[in-house]
Amino acid sequence: MKATQPRTAILVTAWAVVLITSLLNIVAQEIFHFKASEDLLYGVSAGVVLAGLALTFAWKAVRLLRPFFAVFLVMNAAQWLIFTRVDQLPFVRAWLQNPSFNVYMLTEQTLKLLVTLIVIAFLFVLKRKRTAFFLAKGDTAAPVEPVRWLGVKTGEKWSKFGIILTVCITLG
Repeated sequence: MKATQPRTAILVTAWAVVLITSLLNIVAQEIFHFKASEDLLYGVSAGVVLAGLALTFAWKAVRLLRPFFAVFLVMNAAQWLIFTRVDQLPFVRAWLQNPSFNVYMLTEQTLKLLVTLIVIAFLFVLKRKRTAFFLAKGDTAAPVEPVRWLGVKTGEKWSKFGIILTVCITLG
């Protein structure tokens, strides 16, 4: 077996699962004219991810994808929990239906943050150390790769460019 075959198997398997789970709703609505419930969509997505996870036990070439599928499954479960159960709580529903932009947008972003925190908590369980999954401060004195269309010049440091980028993203 060539060295590129396992890598190709990993890439194809990961992309296939990601694309299938991402396109399920579009295919159901646009091609079959079927409006699926949120529970059904999350359930089928979880089934596809579980199939990918099961494949990592059966096929040695994709065994390295096991943590990827586990995180993907936790993210799917967290989204289902937060976006179909927590957002139906009376006080959350009231905030989401509030006409004030500040109230409903803060609530919406808080729900997304909860999903993110659940995934990060799972990564702590999975890897034990935050540096193992890149939740660490990098070298801010490191040079930024030059990007002409962004105005990043050779030798520019992340400590300077990071501040500019933060301001642009915040205002943007």
